[in-house]
Amino acid sequence: MQRDLPLSVAIDTSSLAFSESTPPSNDERGYYDPYDIFDDESIDIEEGLMGDSPIATMCYQNANGEGSTRPIIVKDVFYSDNNEVWYIKAVDKNVDKVKTFRVDRVVFLRCNNQTYFEQKEIVKLADGLSGWV
Repeated sequence: MQRDLPLSVAIDTSSLAFSESTPPSNDERGYYDPYDIFDDESIDIEEGLMGDSPIATMCYQNANGEGSTRPIIVKDVFYSDNNEVWYIKAVDKNVDKVKTFRVDRVVFLRCNNQTYFEQKEIVKLADGLSGWV
């Protein structure tokens, strides 16, 4: 089954793990204390999720509102106190370059058929994936 995401990026949703009919908007994602994220037990990242590969799929919306889906290898996750935003530093496999992505612009992060839309979940999953490198 195909459906249009808000970014007009078509993906196969038959294997996605979410219950909502559409991903939450940036307004619905909400704000949180960034330093509590790794202690939050309500964030359920499936055990063994990373499997045999460090490659994840990320749907990202850039500052101009243009969306793209790309395979990435997460190298680091960090929080900037200057602008109060989480970042993912990753190898963009489409261009084989290390890039930095703002988590608040990530539409979803998928790894081994599990897809996450919430910023907290994306940060926690990316942090787990960064252990591969």
